[in-house]
Amino acid sequence: MIRALTFAVLILCAACGALPAGSTCSPRYSGVSEVVREDRVTELDLVIVIDSDPASSDHLESLFSVIDGLVEPPCLSRSTPGGGAPHRCDPNNPDDFRSYPPPASMRVGVVSADLGARGSGIAGCETERGLDGRIGPRVTLSRQDSLNGAHLGHGSLSPSADTASCDGLPAFLSFCSTIAGCRNDEEHRPSRDPSLIRAQFACHARAAARGCPLSQPLEALWRALVEHGASEPPGSPAPNAGFLRPDALLSIVVFTAGDDHSVRDCSRDYGFSASRGERSCRDGTSAFLPSSTQWSSRDVEQRFYPQQLDSALDPTWNLDRYLDPTGRWTRDLDSLKPGRPWAIQFAAITGVSPLAAAQRLEFDRIDWRSLETSLVPSLDARCGHIAPVCTRPAADGTAPTCRTDGPMALPSRRIVALARRFAESPRCNGAPCNDGIVESACSARADAVIRNVLRRYVPRGGRCLPRLLLPERGTDGLERVSCVVREIMAVGLGCDTTRGRRVIDGDEGVFVDEQGQRHIVCEVDQIPVYPASHPQNPLLPVSDAPGWFYDRTLDPDNPSCTQRISQTPASRWPLGTIQRLECTLVEWPAACRPDSGAGSEG
Repeated sequence: MIRALTFAVLILCAACGALPAGSTCSPRYSGVSEVVREDRVTELDLVIVIDSDPASSDHLESLFSVIDGLVEPPCLSRSTPGGGAPHRCDPNNPDDFRSYPPPASMRVGVVSADLGARGSGIAGCETERGLDGRIGPRVTLSRQDSLNGAHLGHGSLSPSADTASCDGLPAFLSFCSTIAGCRNDEEHRPSRDPSLIRAQFACHARAAARGCPLSQPLEALWRALVEHGASEPPGSPAPNAGFLRPDALLSIVVFTAGDDHSVRDCSRDYGFSASRGERSCRDGTSAFLPSSTQWSSRDVEQRFYPQQLDSALDPTWNLDRYLDPTGRWTRDLDSLKPGRPWAIQFAAITGVSPLAAAQRLEFDRIDWRSLETSLVPSLDARCGHIAPVCTRPAADGTAPTCRTDGPMALPSRRIVALARRFAESPRCNGAPCNDGIVESACSARADAVIRNVLRRYVPRGGRCLPRLLLPERGTDGLERVSCVVREIMAVGLGCDTTRGRRVIDGDEGVFVDEQGQRHIVCEVDQIPVYPASHPQNPLLPVSDAPGWFYDRTLDPDNPSCTQRISQTPASRWPLGTIQRLECTLVEWPAACRPDSGAGSEG
């Protein structure tokens, strides 16, 4: 099991405390052992792939609701039973409280699904590579000028600002909601202003949502994150280097009002076909040429809706390119978080009917079989295109019949099939990760997408212990506990001394798992804390240096917890951590508890 983990944390106490000299109090010692996987994060890297088909811009309201819901969560009311309906917070109403916290630190990278389709003869598709999976706006001012009237959603996300406000945008957005979160990404000057993030995102979306109607969202996503090196360190030559952070949750949102047209371009195969046992790559780019007779239809777009996916008449890449459960292809999206598949989420706001997307099995799981059955493509003879799976009322309130009449979404089988892989593939220690979700592009909101992110994003106040440890006060007046914290690293990883980790000499510095693989074991530094009597910083760690500390401050997420093992911001347990806590705990009689003034000052 360790093979698929980032590392394990082992907390050991030979004797977590001793009686204070001359004390008449007698504490009772007992042991506790907990094994908990750390699957919650404080850093979020959000990648949004936007359909480049101009017809999809009428559906962007649901996408903007995701940004709204993350940077400025809705409020509930203390005066209403159950909190009442979520609503915009009123700073003058003391009964309002946030229904969930915003991310402490969030990056937002926008990727256009425009990869071009040279030879198709379709307006907007004549460039060879389109925007090529680059993160951030890649348009000229004159093109932005032409988009000023585009419908981009509702409220503050509508394009009310003039084009000049979109000049000089960063390649990606950086948002923070806490001092520690801002400090963690300070080199990118994060903003704590939700309205600024919303306005900047509207500019990015405006640049991405107009381009080639034959959009290729999955290949654009792969190019952005894998081919263009988004996980490589800052300063690397890769175009998107430095965007992904090692310890952040990677949450992918694909927004499209039709299916994926990610055509097999063998010039960018990079060994994928060989990994599947194929002699050579079968190029599919001729599907863009109206004169080609190789495909099932004379209509270029209809060629991307074959009756059977991955058949001889399907010009697109096999979905293993993006997520290969067998592990044969080593450059899929899972490769971005080696050994930590639970650090990646995939959500799609796409061409499915709202009713089909709303069907749930037990534990809020999507009924994938029924959903995929509803997506079998058929030709609408009246309109001359694939029949839609859902529509939205046009500006005059009428329901559109054909794509020229108003907003609608076509069946998105490939997008849904990939989301199902993220949900059901046994990638997390032999069990499904349950990290795939789908919402309808015809819906006004995408609350399920937000809920999917929130499952993994919650503030971490440390791991609560059932009873008190006994701190010891040193000659320096600072308090420590007699515990040792160790980490079992993933195969191939060593001790990061810049994050408070030290190499352990001898046999204790190596752990051999059930498969015979060797793991380096690191010791984590303890940061002492000030005593409760300190006038400025009672019970707080003495520095922000990387390490862990015994935390007796109030946990706002669990007020009943007054003793826990916490880490400083510079020492965060990475996502996927297995924490094994083994300590000898001390339980004092009520009259002798350290905070009663008897026994020990600590």
